[in-house]
Amino acid sequence: MHSIHLSLSAGTLCNYGCFLEDVRRDYDAAETMFKQALASNPRHVGALCNYGTLLQEVRGEYGQVLPALL
Repeated sequence: MHSIHLSLSAGTLCNYGCFLEDVRRDYDAAETMFKQALASNPRHVGALCNYGTLLQEVRGEYGQVLPALL
């Protein structure tokens, strides 16, 4: 059996993170997707906003939003 490795764009990872957060309510997986998107492109505005929102509104980590995004 062969494994397939896909290289996904920051936008795709961010969109999937939004799906996981909003539809599946899988916050851990959504956070992982946002982090992967930011690792791919640290200036991706959508990933920055969505990850910050997840930290603030879902996790209640108000003091961690800015440090996590820097």
